[in-house]
Amino acid sequence: MTTSKGLDKFRDLHVVTFSKGEGLSADRVSSVLATPDGGIWAGNKEALNFILGRKVSAIDQSNGLPGRQITSLLEDQRGRLWVGIEDKLYRFFQGQFRQVTQTGGGSTGTVISLAEDPDGTIWAASAGEPSKLLHVSDLKVTEEVLAPSPRRITTLATNPEGGLWIGFVDGDLAGFSKSQWRPIPFHRPANTGVVSRVVLGPAGSVLASTSAGVIGWRDNKPRTLSNANGLPCNRTYSLIFDSQQTLWLYTPCGLLSIADGELRRWWQDPNAKIAVRTFDILDGAQPASTSFQPSAAMSPDGRLWFANSNVLQVIDPLRLSKNPIPPPVHIETVTADLKEYPIQRELRLPALTRELQIDYTALSFVVPQRVRFRYKLEGWESQWRDAGTRRQAFYTNLRPSSYRFHVMASNDDGLWNEAGAILDFSIAPAYYQTTWFLVFCAIALAGTLWSLYLLRLKRVTQEIQQRMGARLEERERIARELHDTLLQGFQGLMLRFQSVMKILPSSEPPYQMMTKVMDRADEVLLEGRQRVRNLREEGKSGTELPEVLASCGQELAQDRTALFNLVVMGTPQAVSPIVFTDVYRIAREALFNAFQHSQATKIEVELTYTDIQVCLRVRDDGAGIDSQTLNDGKTGHWGLSGMRERAQRIGAQLSIWSNPGAGTEVELTVPAKVAYPENRKNSIWLRIMRAGRKPGRAWNRG
Repeated sequence: MTTSKGLDKFRDLHVVTFSKGEGLSADRVSSVLATPDGGIWAGNKEALNFILGRKVSAIDQSNGLPGRQITSLLEDQRGRLWVGIEDKLYRFFQGQFRQVTQTGGGSTGTVISLAEDPDGTIWAASAGEPSKLLHVSDLKVTEEVLAPSPRRITTLATNPEGGLWIGFVDGDLAGFSKSQWRPIPFHRPANTGVVSRVVLGPAGSVLASTSAGVIGWRDNKPRTLSNANGLPCNRTYSLIFDSQQTLWLYTPCGLLSIADGELRRWWQDPNAKIAVRTFDILDGAQPASTSFQPSAAMSPDGRLWFANSNVLQVIDPLRLSKNPIPPPVHIETVTADLKEYPIQRELRLPALTRELQIDYTALSFVVPQRVRFRYKLEGWESQWRDAGTRRQAFYTNLRPSSYRFHVMASNDDGLWNEAGAILDFSIAPAYYQTTWFLVFCAIALAGTLWSLYLLRLKRVTQEIQQRMGARLEERERIARELHDTLLQGFQGLMLRFQSVMKILPSSEPPYQMMTKVMDRADEVLLEGRQRVRNLREEGKSGTELPEVLASCGQELAQDRTALFNLVVMGTPQAVSPIVFTDVYRIAREALFNAFQHSQATKIEVELTYTDIQVCLRVRDDGAGIDSQTLNDGKTGHWGLSGMRERAQRIGAQLSIWSNPGAGTEVELTVPAKVAYPENRKNSIWLRIMRAGRKPGRAWNRG
């Protein structure tokens, strides 16, 4: 409806309020009681109101009410009304109020709760100090029972099996029967509790509303129903079951309903999450607490009545309609970095978009304030976000990519539009976020690392060349010293021996002995000169390495049964003199060990030339070497250790594999940068390409 002040909306509320405007004496209803004839008693501050159909009547001080504040109400099995008024207890029957007195004639004190035994006697909870139970019979208090110190009673409920269920201000329950107390403590945070109402549930269960949730007792087991189980809030003012065994809770969050099936599930699993339907202020609920009893009642027609110290509220669980129409969802605007973009198919946002805002809405006019949303940005998040009633989604620093924004909404009764609305958009990458830029950076990084590797390789090569040059200089120095000292001195001695021989008769034995000595001296001198020449020479050509290895193997194979074979792979290349010498001596040592100790029938040498390395392999099918000798060598023998030292000296890798009875294989690998003196002149890229070629067999010599 349109008015001069705007647009007004009218709709039916689930929770209806009775107040002074509907005929109550005042807006201070603190207790409510339903009668079997369909009437409702409402305890007000100014009067005792009675609602029957559309008629509201009142009993106040002007027509017989003996006080102003109603503190408790109870109708017994005979239809008599018991009323707590201020600090006294009265029975109202046939239009007359009659006071209940103590044995000595005094008043009962403020009665905050009433209950009736199965035998028809009345129990009253007096709020005095100390708190106590009053047993009433024929308008007389026949028994007083003090509450367990220091507890104070807040509410009573009749136990069908006899006795009472009693709630205390500290949040605990107790059973009372035949003057015996049976306390039932519950675990809760300190300074929480306050049982405000106790009701009996199905299967002999007991439930109580407290400030720390709903506490329950069944099959001698305590339970607590709280927000951990799905309640929107813990504090509960009152509770009651309807005709369908649905539990209703009057809480600060609103009027809550829990179906019987959900409640049974909670009894079976105290940690279960249960479904709760909420009726809040938008449905007309105005929950508040009251200090007097009863605070809730169910009339014969199934309606539930609640007192909240202000007004009287009623809900009809049997006539609750639901909104069957899911709300249509629309995406309204997209704002990126404070600039608004029109909604279009496959929206493209600029690079470096930092802040993104998406506005959406849903059309539901019944209770638009209760429309809820959830959304998900596919490509960025995998879980749905619960936005509540918020109608905006915010994102920051999204990476360049394609996205799909999906939003759905529910109406006031929780019915979801699963299809919702979808927006496809993308964020363009900046130049440094593109694939080609990342590839370029990767190539640049790889190039930098390769340059560092080449620099390191060059430095290591220079160090190796310097060490080899130093070794050559040392060999030349030793050769000079031997030639200039030892050989020259030895030559002088031989000349003197020859002078002595000239004066000796040739037929004398000393002459014959000197002749033999001089022959041997010539051999030693010749061998010494050969050693000096070997030290000073530049080294044999690399192409001669197969020749000397073949010659060595054939010489060792003489007078032995083992077969010797030499295999050369690739094209022989010139190697440096030092490498030539050490490779030859390592090979000679390996061949000598094989012929001398292995008991092999076949011994083979394989020499492989590539642009990356020179590889020498000496293998046999003999007895093998035990692991201790292979690792530590044999005492007094230095062959294996000498081979390893020579390999380490030239920067080569020496590996020896052997098992007893399985033969032995010795492999020596010399890097090209060490083996070939002209290697540094070749292009590194050319060597890499050549490395991929399979070496060809040069020749086989047996």
